[in-house]
Amino acid sequence: VELEVTFDLLSFAGVADLRGSGPAAVIELPILVSLGELYRRLKPYARSAARWNRLPDELRYPGGLERLHGYVLDPRTKDVFLVGARARARENRIDVDSLILGLRSVWADGDTPSVSLDPLPGDPGGPQYARIYNVPPDSVFAKIMLDADYAMKRIMAGHLKVNQPGYVSYADIRRRERSPELLGNRFWLHPTPLGWGNVHQSVTGRTVLVETRVQVLTEAEKQAAAGVVRAGGSSFSGQVYGPAKRAAENFTRFYDRFERAPEIQPKGIFMRLHGLLDVVTLAKFWRQARLDYPVLRKFARLPVRRLSVRAYYAGISVVLYKEVVRRTAEGEWVRRHTLSGGVRMRARASGGAVESYQDMVTDTLERAVETFSPRRGFARSVSLTFALPRAGDGGGTRMGELLELGMANLTRGEYAAARRQFAEVTRFDPFLTEAWVNLAIAESSLGNHRAALDAIDKALLQEPSNADLRRIAIALFVRADETADPSGWDPALRRDLSNEFTLVGLLAWVRDDKQAIENAAERALRLWEDNADGYFLRAQVREPMSRGWTRDIERAIRLYRKQMARDDRGRGRLALALAWRAQARRIDLGRRTDDRLLNDPGLQHLMLVADRAARDAAEAAQLSPRLGLAHSVEIELLTWRVGIFQAIGRPWDMSEILRRADRLAKNFPDFAPGHRARAYALGTADKVPAAVEAISRAIELNPKLQGALPERAGMRGMLRDCAGAREDIRRAHELDLFVHPELESFVRQCR
Repeated sequence: VELEVTFDLLSFAGVADLRGSGPAAVIELPILVSLGELYRRLKPYARSAARWNRLPDELRYPGGLERLHGYVLDPRTKDVFLVGARARARENRIDVDSLILGLRSVWADGDTPSVSLDPLPGDPGGPQYARIYNVPPDSVFAKIMLDADYAMKRIMAGHLKVNQPGYVSYADIRRRERSPELLGNRFWLHPTPLGWGNVHQSVTGRTVLVETRVQVLTEAEKQAAAGVVRAGGSSFSGQVYGPAKRAAENFTRFYDRFERAPEIQPKGIFMRLHGLLDVVTLAKFWRQARLDYPVLRKFARLPVRRLSVRAYYAGISVVLYKEVVRRTAEGEWVRRHTLSGGVRMRARASGGAVESYQDMVTDTLERAVETFSPRRGFARSVSLTFALPRAGDGGGTRMGELLELGMANLTRGEYAAARRQFAEVTRFDPFLTEAWVNLAIAESSLGNHRAALDAIDKALLQEPSNADLRRIAIALFVRADETADPSGWDPALRRDLSNEFTLVGLLAWVRDDKQAIENAAERALRLWEDNADGYFLRAQVREPMSRGWTRDIERAIRLYRKQMARDDRGRGRLALALAWRAQARRIDLGRRTDDRLLNDPGLQHLMLVADRAARDAAEAAQLSPRLGLAHSVEIELLTWRVGIFQAIGRPWDMSEILRRADRLAKNFPDFAPGHRARAYALGTADKVPAAVEAISRAIELNPKLQGALPERAGMRGMLRDCAGAREDIRRAHELDLFVHPELESFVRQCR
């Protein structure tokens, strides 16, 4: 949900941000692969399983890629181009079946591909049985996950020796420390969460670049009261055990080396798992961004090969040191320690993972897509070299942990905590520019402007030619002196700074910090009076339908239209602004509509307002078909008109509105306002039980959805479910939601 929110807000903002630092991956001569052209060439082979199994290598392993580092969209042709790195070994190439299953499982179905290898409860050292989730059990996707998990456990247990100086297995750590506390630990492979600035999105929204990482996680087995796990009764605690934690961190640190280690079998298995993670991550991005290009649907429907995948693997256990359990006539019984676990492909991102920026890299990739010719094949090399920060927090070091904590606190508005963490980092490493920059931002946010300017000066001493730092320095100066006149500054710099303040306002919007939104919007507009996002933000803190609100939202819409006339980047922003204006008008209509108006000349004016709002919502839906707000507001407005017609004695057929409401709920199953709009339509059509079901789904998704609980209370009162209606009113008050006095009286009298 965080990732989706971040994508929506920063894609809407389309502004530059400071890149995070940390371990980087260098990508040389990336390969672009057109999914549209690849699909066209694959389609003839999809007619039978036999033909699919005989795919030529160039189609079986498209582009010969071992890693995917992002994608570029082509809105003209509705094509998606993968950005990948060519494989250095044939066995590491990404199979087209993996692309298909990643799309099908993650993008189309919203699932998480996973496997688990665990022994039976009564036989901890026995065979490890495979459990496979959300991909076919006989697929290449499942086979890679299982083989990688088993190889990881063999390395952890010391059964598979690796020639990597400095690596220490879990078994060796336990032997050194002779820690007797626990019998079993579970280890599993998992994506490293994408941290601050790890996802790079171009300002056009067309290009996303990312460098994923794989990590090992662990949890400890619960102990029985006597200190011995009973057969058949073991379970895992969710707690992390010291030696196991160190072993997991050590494996994670060496994972990149293991990807190419020749002694690890199957050869290249950890690189192939990394390729799967790339597929899952991109598919998750597309789902969260609600990308609905036809080529993705077509690709997800292609067939896949059926392979022979093992149902179980040999058990893994190890004698760490001689720990005699009991002696019998047959000899000594020595305690053996066991390992279990799996792979879970759950790609996650922190709130600040996405940064919008524009540079030569994204410009080059997007130009390559625009000049792409199918006559040259579906894959094309681009003459380009670039670096990406790897997912995570700087390798798990104390400094990396502090940076990540500081960034999280900065995002949440916990500026004092962020200041402490960044100050500690500067003591660790006084030459780390990122720490000084963020310390300056934290100090400025606390009102300590002199300290902020001192900190940014230290950053500039290290990188005096860094344009990003100069922009931040000027922004901090503006905060320190609100009377500073920016008119003499470079116009391009003023626009960049204005966009920076817009981003601050958008993040404050997520926190619902109205004062911070207003401050950011005012600063943005003082720097650049034609900043459409600034007017949109300032409208959020004004009373809807007030003169100031109307002036700001209309100015924003005019400027977005001008931007669309130049390029297509304003489309999503214009759609959101139109939908927002339509929603405000819809809420205002609801407040102004009562029985006294039904025969009043003012009713005609209300109908005109409703028509204008409906046109706004319809245009927003056309501009951005995946904007659920536009569709739900349009349905509510159409339903409101029908309710008025019915009230003045003019019957109206609701069937088309109901069909659209059903389609809305189906297309946006997790969008609470969509279910509320459907409930409103069903209630107006006198289908009250179905309306209660629909509004209940909305409340399940968002209990605080404005008006939902009171609306259900009214519906339940109509159905004489008086206890349920009163409970809804009680919960509404508990959540501090507005309840109309007439509704409260109606429910109170319900018998």
